Amino acid sequence: MKTFILFTGSFIIMVTSIYSQAMYVNDSNNYIIVQGDYETESEADGNTTTIYLGGSYVFQGNFELGVDYLTGSYKDDTDSYYDHNMTGFAFDMGYHIKNPTYPVNIALVGAYMTISMDADYLDELEWKVSGNGTGIGAELYKSVIKTEAYELIPFVGFHSITFNSKIEDSYGDSLEEDDKSTSVSFGVGIKSKNIFVQPTISQSDGESDFSVKIGMILPQ
Repeated sequence: MKTFILFTGSFIIMVTSIYSQAMYVNDSNNYIIVQGDYETESEADGNTTTIYLGGSYVFQGNFELGVDYLTGSYKDDTDSYYDHNMTGFAFDMGYHIKNPTYPVNIALVGAYMTISMDADYLDELEWKVSGNGTGIGAELYKSVIKTEAYELIPFVGFHSITFNSKIEDSYGDSLEEDDKSTSVSFGVGIKSKNIFVQPTISQSDGESDFSVKIGMILPQ
C-alpha cells in the first residue's frame, strides 16, 4: 500500500538526519546545535515536499539528547482529493567516541519516532493513519582538513530501522504492517565558525536520496 511506502520513507529520512550534530564539536564544552533542510521531489503522479528541523543538546562534547520534527506533503497532479500531509516527531540520544589514538571517531545512536497522516479522503472514510518506530545506528567520521576558515569532516553512517504502520477505521478495526529497513549514508560536513553545511547521500532498499542540511552551533 502506498501509505505504508510513504511512512517507510519518512522514517528513513528521520533516522538518517538525527545523529551527526556532535561531530562538529571539538572540545568538552556544552552546546546547543540546530539544523534543518527542505526537499522537493517530483513523482509520477505528483510532487512531495519535506521539511526537517532538529535540535540537540551536547554534553561535554560527547553525549547528546535531541528532538526532531518532520513535516511533509504530497500534491497529486490530477486530483487534489488524494493530497495528504504528514507530521512526525523523534526523540534521540547518542554517544560519540572521540579518541585521538583511533583512526576515526565513532557515534552510537538510538531514536524513537512517531508519524501521523492527514488527508481529505481519510476524513471521508473516517480512517486514522499513524506509525511509530525505532532506529539505531553507528557513524564513522574524521576531520581531514582544518584551517582558520573552514573544516571538512567526511562521514559514513549505518542504520537499522524497525517500524509499525497502522490504519484504523471508525469501528475500531485496524490494519497494521511491521517492517524493517537498513540504510547507508555518506557525505561531508563543511564547518565554518559556528555554521555548518552537510551534503548527504542516503541509500535504502535500492532507493537513493540526496539532501543538504544547514545548521548552527551555539556554545553554552
